[in-house]
Amino acid sequence: MNSSFKPFAAGPLCRAAAGALCAALTMAAPLAAQAQSGAASPPAAAGLARFDIPAGPLGPALTAFAGAARINLSFDPGLAEGLTTAGLQGAWTVDEGLARLLAGTPLAARRDGANVYTLRRLPSAPTAVLPAVRVEGVGESAYGPVAGIVALRSGTGTKTDTPILEIPQTVNVVTRDEIAARGARSIVEALAYTPGVYAPGGSTDLRYDNIYLRGGFGARNNLDGARLPFGAYSFGMLQIEPYGLERIEVLKGPSSVLYGQNNPGGLINMVSKLPTATPHREIELQTGSYGRAQAALDLGGPVDEAGQWSYRLVALARDAAQSSRYTEDDRRFVAPALTWRPSAATSLSLLGFYQKDHQVPLYGNLPAAGTLYSNPNGRIPRDRFPGEPGWDRYDREQYSAGYLFTHAFNDTWSVKQQLRYSHMRGEARTAVGYLLNPVDMRTWSRTMTRGQGTGTTLNVDTQAIARFDTGPVGHEFLVGFDYLDMRDTYKFANVIAGVPALDLFDPVYGRPRPGLKDLIPRIDTRQDTEQSGFYAQDQISYGGWLLTLGGRYDMASSATRNRLTGGKTTQDDSAFTGRAGLTYLMDNGLAPYVAYSTSFAPTGGTDFESNPFRPTEGRQIEAGLKYQPPGSDSLVTLSAYQLTQDNVLTSDTTPGRPPGFQTQTGQIRARGIELEGKANLARGWDLIASYGYVDAVVTRSANTDIVNGVPESRQGKKQYYAPAHQASAWLGYKVQGGPLQGLGLGAGVRYIGSDWGDPANTLRIPAVTLVDAALSYDFGQMQPSMRGLSLSLNASNLFDRTYVGTCVTATACTYGAGRLVLATLKYSW
Repeated sequence: MNSSFKPFAAGPLCRAAAGALCAALTMAAPLAAQAQSGAASPPAAAGLARFDIPAGPLGPALTAFAGAARINLSFDPGLAEGLTTAGLQGAWTVDEGLARLLAGTPLAARRDGANVYTLRRLPSAPTAVLPAVRVEGVGESAYGPVAGIVALRSGTGTKTDTPILEIPQTVNVVTRDEIAARGARSIVEALAYTPGVYAPGGSTDLRYDNIYLRGGFGARNNLDGARLPFGAYSFGMLQIEPYGLERIEVLKGPSSVLYGQNNPGGLINMVSKLPTATPHREIELQTGSYGRAQAALDLGGPVDEAGQWSYRLVALARDAAQSSRYTEDDRRFVAPALTWRPSAATSLSLLGFYQKDHQVPLYGNLPAAGTLYSNPNGRIPRDRFPGEPGWDRYDREQYSAGYLFTHAFNDTWSVKQQLRYSHMRGEARTAVGYLLNPVDMRTWSRTMTRGQGTGTTLNVDTQAIARFDTGPVGHEFLVGFDYLDMRDTYKFANVIAGVPALDLFDPVYGRPRPGLKDLIPRIDTRQDTEQSGFYAQDQISYGGWLLTLGGRYDMASSATRNRLTGGKTTQDDSAFTGRAGLTYLMDNGLAPYVAYSTSFAPTGGTDFESNPFRPTEGRQIEAGLKYQPPGSDSLVTLSAYQLTQDNVLTSDTTPGRPPGFQTQTGQIRARGIELEGKANLARGWDLIASYGYVDAVVTRSANTDIVNGVPESRQGKKQYYAPAHQASAWLGYKVQGGPLQGLGLGAGVRYIGSDWGDPANTLRIPAVTLVDAALSYDFGQMQPSMRGLSLSLNASNLFDRTYVGTCVTATACTYGAGRLVLATLKYSW
């Protein structure tokens, strides 16, 4: 790979995409018709699906059936080994089709819910010893696709493929279908309808996915279970392209028992698209607000006739902007993957991605006067560009590679190992404001800054899993060891002298300004961190009772070098964390649970006596109720929690000591409730509803702030980035019959309660209610020869509401994103 890193120019592919989309809309019917050979098949009757599955091995036939019928079909692969089928042609209901496909075999399908089926051996058939391996990509697994918006399994909460109903902790999952239905451009937008998730400023800042969970605790991001870089000053971060993901999972609360050092609010795990056992082909063209032009493709399927090799290739190119002038949001992304499955018991997947971003972000500091508060000159326009064209930019190059390996020795023991290497390199330049002239209230003094950073992680996680019984008690026992090597660098330089001020109400750009050589270095650091941890977990079942017990011991070390002064600080930490949870599964689909979990996160620095700081520690008690009505494709989760973080840094106020030192006497407590319901309802209806309440308070602190000229303690103040109330609802509908069959409608509303923007609680961010909408049409419902062609229209902030997203200080406020409209033409075959 070329080591030079330069922003790229807009490519011809994306410059032409908007025009191509317009042309494709007028030519869709003849193009789709020409893509089909032979006479058009008559449309299937309501409730039927059309199949064309040839005779042959049963395993691939079941895979093809699940894809065509859009159902979740789960089974151990050994069940189908050596069995054949006569195939299936024509239009059938799911139940009839499965029965015919399985005719003559010792197997039958059991319906567990709407679009959810499990394959089982008939009682009269002899029982064979089968490896306990789940077929990924056939029906729902914790690591594969989901049909619709309701995920019923997760691999994040336990590191095993477990029903969400059985996990004694809150797990929220956003599926690929939900991401597409709402037209989400980023992880922040994908999680906009998830309770207890808050992104300051919403989706205005497209550079990062900064997300806070359960009371202002920053979330750490994982990809396929592996930790992603999180560098010094939050700079060395990867931003994952959502088009390359199958699902996004949020694990709420302390999670160190499985993942090591983490903040107590929880973590976000993103699951990549993996190779598929059945052919999958999709292309998209997208256009929208501010000249957006995007093209994407998603290809996958078997490589050989035996099905031992399969592949996936996801790619995307985008030229876009955030406003009518100066901004840019360009991306190039490619993610190849290859899976080798020599037997039903063994699987090896190689996967990775490369991404290059060039942005001129609209995100930038504006004063509170004119945004949050009144200004005698009026309101500062929402699309005001506060930077300097030709200087402001954000460039990032990132890549990742690794593998996922599984092997089942027998029906009891299996092993898993995953390895991932991730790297990013970025540069940010901005002309950032720091002072509003108090006389004219319009002249914005600015400084020119440049930040450069890298972030690198190497993760290796090795696990052994045993599934066995001790009398009437069942066990799923997990033991593992993981290793993390994380390195990041950060340089920062700026200059104030000679930087032209900006009139925020009548801006003039392009005045003489300093150059790169005039910047003064302020920060130059390198930090190396290593962590290794041993962990064990047992999921114990007895009747309807499930007891989850887990423990972990971590060793972490770090070395931070100040390359400006030559100084070096080292630190070694160790910690034990655990989780204990009890769940009871009722026959009516209710599952009450209670759990206690802990977390830790190393804290850099030393106190007045040069003692290194201890890790911050988190603990949570959570009780809740999950509900999966029998025979339905839905899941409801209600939880209540109290979360406490200890050893928070606070000012050292010991008499006789100079100011500027810190101690670890601070504490933050968050209490809240969260409710989420998702359902694929009958007759084409989909529903998402959520509500979150949190009361996050600084319960111990020696820090003081000057408020209206008077010193005030932070103790008792509300935690910022933690709105007390958040609520959302999304309702989708697809017309099931008549002349409008194939038409899809969707509408959503999001309420974000008022929030504090600063620790002193002086900047009150008002509440806001936003409306989103979607419209789609499946051309295949109108004409069978156009099967696979669809058009969707998405609008976020439909009524173009102007609101303040966040304020960190009185000179650092940002607006929330305005209305954005996207039109997407997709063809799948």
